Amino acid sequence: MPLVKKTPDEQTVWIGVDQQLAAINLQNGRIIVAMPFPNYILQILTLPKVTVVLTEWQVLLFNPGGTVRLSEDLPEQAIGMSVVDENLLIQLLEGERLILNPKTGCFIDLAVAASV
Repeated sequence: MPLVKKTPDEQTVWIGVDQQLAAINLQNGRIIVAMPFPNYILQILTLPKVTVVLTEWQVLLFNPGGTVRLSEDLPEQAIGMSVVDENLLIQLLEGERLILNPKTGCFIDLAVAASV
């Protein structure tokens, strides 16, 4: 099943199908990103100024122009992610959760996040 997400400004559409990702500029039809992955794409989130792609074993942050801001391998298989406040909560298969700040590209310790 293809994943299709427009950016909040509706200038770009991101499409993920199995292990392939593409981003297309809707104004001129140009392909901004076209790349394969070694594992399946689970989720795409389009946030202001960043697009997040979660695969089974990796999380990637893309800048609006399509350049990769962050590419990070995960310690175990991911099953999903959600936005919590200004951060991303990545749920892993064995129950572990990771918190990622999409602006800085830094992971936040869960104990620190709970005290904020």
